[in-house]
Amino acid sequence: KMGCELKIAESCKIYAFLAIENLKKTEEGKKYLEKGCDLKSAKSCLVMGNIFRNAGDIKKSIEFYKKGCSLKEINSCFFAGTMEYQFNKNIAEALKYYTPGCDQGHALSCNQIGDIKEKKFKKYKEAEKYYKIACDANTAVGCLSMGDFTERILKNLSDAKKYYEKACGIKANDEFNSAEYSKIACEKLANLK
Repeated sequence: KMGCELKIAESCKIYAFLAIENLKKTEEGKKYLEKGCDLKSAKSCLVMGNIFRNAGDIKKSIEFYKKGCSLKEINSCFFAGTMEYQFNKNIAEALKYYTPGCDQGHALSCNQIGDIKEKKFKKYKEAEKYYKIACDANTAVGCLSMGDFTERILKNLSDAKKYYEKACGIKANDEFNSAEYSKIACEKLANLK
């Protein structure tokens, strides 16, 4: 706590987690997370974004995610992009935040760029490039997207099967809903046989 008062961002984050998890002092923890974010603790910004998103305050969550992204926290970039895309329907802003995440190797951000390039702009070569990046990173959603794209747009069932097989074989990991995407890929694969 004292470290945070001395403006040490990491101390703010650590105390905030302690306050929330162990002391059950959620409001105090949020105060220290916000201070940590103000002191450029990217992880504090991400957690504050999550807290506001879970509370339904989209505007505040986006504010914290954007700040976290400016501090190079790639999950914050992903969530800022997702919130802009889903809630504000702002494609340009979504791409602005997905791009740094993808550039730093965040496969889900790459997959989202592929989705936007395909479905909103009909830029199929660009979509294919981003889906492939996501699949090459061994994400179930990336390989499912690449398989679906290959089946629907490229009309190449042989290659689509390969992508579905890869997605089907990816087991649960820390990717969002990887088990669900893997299950969908397995069903698509079965339908192609």
